[in-house]
Amino acid sequence: MRLHCTIDECGLPHHGSGLCQIHYKRWKRHGSFESRRLNGSLLERFLLQIRPTEASCWEWAGNINVQGYGRITSVVSAHRFSYQYFVGCIPADLVIDHLCRNTKCVNPDHLETVTPRENLLRGVHPLVVIHHSGTCARGHEFNEENIYFRLDRPGRWNCRACRRLVRKD
Repeated sequence: MRLHCTIDECGLPHHGSGLCQIHYKRWKRHGSFESRRLNGSLLERFLLQIRPTEASCWEWAGNINVQGYGRITSVVSAHRFSYQYFVGCIPADLVIDHLCRNTKCVNPDHLETVTPRENLLRGVHPLVVIHHSGTCARGHEFNEENIYFRLDRPGRWNCRACRRLVRKD
């Protein structure tokens, strides 16, 4: 005898506690059988997830990925959607930079298209901070006598003082 879900008009096979797998998971996660999925157009779903802050950011209250960026769907980033809807197309060779440095912000006034290099150099990655400090990672000053350009990797350079230290070891 095959049991079915006890929810009216469901008809799916029984999984646990008299419910199908879908209704059982909803009950375990949310304490109800109703779907939490937002219906409507992408714009309606986008507008429902915006929370204004005192810093004039429109903070995304929906799903956030591991990098800290909002997601409308599994393939649509909230900040990219905002820029495309309110400002215009994003050229293929450019990326979106958050001028406010808040990755959850979707305010189009806080978003700007820049090259990937410019976006990286505006960031706070330790290597970028070192680059802007005028010294290498060990604190040696960047100057003409201390820097040499690598022939094997055009555009790359190394610190002569660090190279001497490594060769002594």
